Amino acid sequence: NAYPYTGATAGTVSVYAEATVASSASPDGIPTSGQLLAVAEAIELDDEGLASRRPIGSLVTVYPISRTSFDVTVTGLSVTGSLVEVEEQIRAALLTYFASRAPYIVGLDTQGRSDRVTSTAIGGVVDDVASAANGIFTSVATTQSGSPVTLYTLGQGEKAKLGTLTYA
Repeated sequence: NAYPYTGATAGTVSVYAEATVASSASPDGIPTSGQLLAVAEAIELDDEGLASRRPIGSLVTVYPISRTSFDVTVTGLSVTGSLVEVEEQIRAALLTYFASRAPYIVGLDTQGRSDRVTSTAIGGVVDDVASAANGIFTSVATTQSGSPVTLYTLGQGEKAKLGTLTYA
């Protein structure tokens, strides 16, 4: 994936690149320096005299994405079936939720915003899984670097990931 933004100065473009986990040494998809170079070369490609893939006159700089970790604590989870199985389903659902969060790019994103991590959405993910298992829970708390999260908006080139998942 590549996330292009208007650069900090006139005539510049910043592109944040994300590698597949299989192709990167990082489990978070942070591209290697070689992969960043390959992205920059692909943007500058001039095949048989055709125009390059960058805007005319723009200087393109390629950066790696970053991942921000969010810790989730589920309190008072009670289910009628296997608690371990439901906990694994909650983990899988939260991994999917955080993987679906992506930076918002003005003018390119037309399907709505997915750059926000909210405590209500995370609680909804947990509620969906718990309810499907005929279960209940008391509360869900989300923190980022130890601070409570109600709403967190991802910045340029920033992606989200599940940190620790704790049951209390």
